[in-house]
Amino acid sequence: MKWTKRDPQWNQAVRVCIACISDEREPEEARKAFLAAAEEEGWCYARLIRAECASYPSPVPKHS
Repeated sequence: MKWTKRDPQWNQAVRVCIACISDEREPEEARKAFLAAAEEEGWCYARLIRAECASYPSPVPKHS
């Protein structure tokens, strides 16, 4: 994948992913931020993924 727009949505997705790696944010937050950035980029399939994933529980356990 190549990002052509490094806009605020992209910046937020990167920051949330880094925070997730550091155990400061939940994986679900990183997924949502990435999908929001993908939608802003114009990747129409991101909406389909968002809709489909919303109906499934997260496979990653929550931090305690």
